[in-house]
Amino acid sequence: MAAMEARIARLETEIALLIGFKRDAVPTDAALWSASGFPVLTKGIVVTTETAEAFGRFLASGWWNMEGWGVWGRDQQHAIRFHIQDYRGGYVDMFLNLQAFLPSDSDPLEVHITANGVFLGRYDVRAVPQTIRLRLPSVAIGHGDVILYLQCNEPKSPATFGESKDRRMLGAGLIALGLY
Repeated sequence: MAAMEARIARLETEIALLIGFKRDAVPTDAALWSASGFPVLTKGIVVTTETAEAFGRFLASGWWNMEGWGVWGRDQQHAIRFHIQDYRGGYVDMFLNLQAFLPSDSDPLEVHITANGVFLGRYDVRAVPQTIRLRLPSVAIGHGDVILYLQCNEPKSPATFGESKDRRMLGAGLIALGLY
């Protein structure tokens, strides 16, 4: 079942790419920062560790070092920051690809997500990558600068499960993000 869920998550990402998202097309010049110092998240661009320099710009706080697949959240709270360029009001749809470090037979990691203090929802994150779709209301966007907080109920270390001697407390694992 876990293998099937992982395959579905990969296919969802690939479908998003096929319908207009451009992978590895993230520009790297200084113009990608808003006047307030937030990195610009461009609609239609999938940000992953394959564009590591750009990916790292969006990690505000609460993250371990990036790995080839993505980055683990550190402890219970992790933040992602971005600016929506030319925002003129209304809802903005985005996605996060997340996973949790858990044995496949464990309860999921409960993740609460807020945008600039506005609660967006509670999500069960499992050991396989999954796409979380978020709809940000205008009250959570302001003038285009957004800080997403991911609050995890009970992060675990790999040592907890006897998987390794790694004692880092791992929250949600971020694989990719983008705006629809």
